[in-house]
Amino acid sequence: MIYHKQTTQSTNDDARSNEYNHLDVVWAEWQSAGRGQRGHVWHSREGENLTFSVVLTPTFLPIIEQFLLSEIVALSLVDTLREYGIESRIKWTNDIYAGDNKIV
Repeated sequence: MIYHKQTTQSTNDDARSNEYNHLDVVWAEWQSAGRGQRGHVWHSREGENLTFSVVLTPTFLPIIEQFLLSEIVALSLVDTLREYGIESRIKWTNDIYAGDNKIV
């Protein structure tokens, strides 16, 4: 199910709520408090970016192997972007850059 919000502080924070289930998507037009790892914050203009979180509960994988999902998604995104003529690279653990711009 896709849940749309006009504004939220963080789709990641929202996605942690028990109201969402495996593979639900929390999508917002604008986030007022987007953040990355280690406390890094980021801002985006309303309507100019895709700001969403996908809820994953990979109970089918032991915890020690769950990072494999991040690897698969990152590699798949880079391959897909390449098919559209967009050269990109992965900055592990979960950032994707096109040129000097972080796009995912």
